[in-house]
Amino acid sequence: MAGRPRGMLFDVGYAPYGKYAITENGDRTKEYAHFHSMFNRVFGKSALKHRETYRDCDIDEQFHNFQVFAEWCNKQVGFSEDGWQLDKDILVKGNRTYSPTVCVFVPNAINCIFAAGTKNDTLPKGVYWKPKRACHVSAVSVDNKFKHLGYFNTIDDAKSAYDKAKIDEVCRVAEKYRARIDKRVYEILLNFKGD
Repeated sequence: MAGRPRGMLFDVGYAPYGKYAITENGDRTKEYAHFHSMFNRVFGKSALKHRETYRDCDIDEQFHNFQVFAEWCNKQVGFSEDGWQLDKDILVKGNRTYSPTVCVFVPNAINCIFAAGTKNDTLPKGVYWKPKRACHVSAVSVDNKFKHLGYFNTIDDAKSAYDKAKIDEVCRVAEKYRARIDKRVYEILLNFKGD
């Protein structure tokens, strides 16, 4: 039975019999949970409706095979950590494809650093207009909560406050997880210059 696919995911992913199981004691294995979640983010209609950031993303053909994906997972720094997430665009900013060369496992705190802060068409990321005060506001995400940085008369001043706070927060998180994260991720965090 080796090599025979079972359960196609979105007509793309498949799980042949092999070393890695998809379930254990009735629950998804850690490997399969990440595999399923990755496919759902990229191909799931309901997920795409609520997460525009995954529109036009793809999964490298190597990762279509669950056994290949699971083997890769077990060789990665951070995979054994509970609650860590599979990330596709920390190593290569703007990357749209999940693949073995660019994906890494990171804690939620690191993943959120790069996702936090909305950007609209007229204001930079981290800067908001406060009509009642007739001024700009900036805020940065710290431990998954927004930290208010102050009120500013100009967009540039608000953006400058955001950039400094964001760089400080990225460095703080880099040091906190330094011994546990992939060295490439640590280098990216340490050299972060802003959004």
